[in-house]
Amino acid sequence: MQKQLVVVAMVFGFGAAAFGPCSKEEKVETKPAAAVAPPPTVETASAQPSASAAPKPTAKATTPAKTKRTKAGSKPLGHGQRGGSGSSRPAATSNKTSSTTAGLGDDVDPAPDPDPCDGQPDRIAECDGKKLYYCKDSNLQVVNCDTVAKQASYTSGDCVEAPSDHITDCLGCDVDDDGSVLCCDFGGTICCDDKGNCFDPKE
Repeated sequence: MQKQLVVVAMVFGFGAAAFGPCSKEEKVETKPAAAVAPPPTVETASAQPSASAAPKPTAKATTPAKTKRTKAGSKPLGHGQRGGSGSSRPAATSNKTSSTTAGLGDDVDPAPDPDPCDGQPDRIAECDGKKLYYCKDSNLQVVNCDTVAKQASYTSGDCVEAPSDHITDCLGCDVDDDGSVLCCDFGGTICCDDKGNCFDPKE
């Protein structure tokens, strides 16, 4: 009997040590929820315009725009000579070319010595075939009328002198409504047919 009591006491003691004292209220440890980071802000193109979205400056035109001219209601002018006199040296008595054409050429290379434009007024000009020679800033410059006319979407180009109308200029040429060749300057001030008859297309 004594041995049984000792065994019971040992079992009871072991159980108490293993499970510990009982508590009426069991404390439950709760951990605070982790903070949720806000979603990253996405910058849209409209909110932050890039430098590439800015309007680009318009490039300066290097050739005049093509304008269709007709003979309807035109005012007759003098006779124009395609190819001119064949001179490449403008003089004080030469007619002037238009300011539009005078902005299309380049300095003659190599420059002539002496330069015929030294001390001469700007834009005095002479035709030599399809090339127009003129003075600018006391330097002799040249423009190929055929080249610039084709760049402006004409079929071809020519240099024309109209002495009676004091005009020497590059003209762009196309086939007219009646099948003849019609050439007009880039400023729309003169047109000449394939027979050299010139007229004012605005009249």
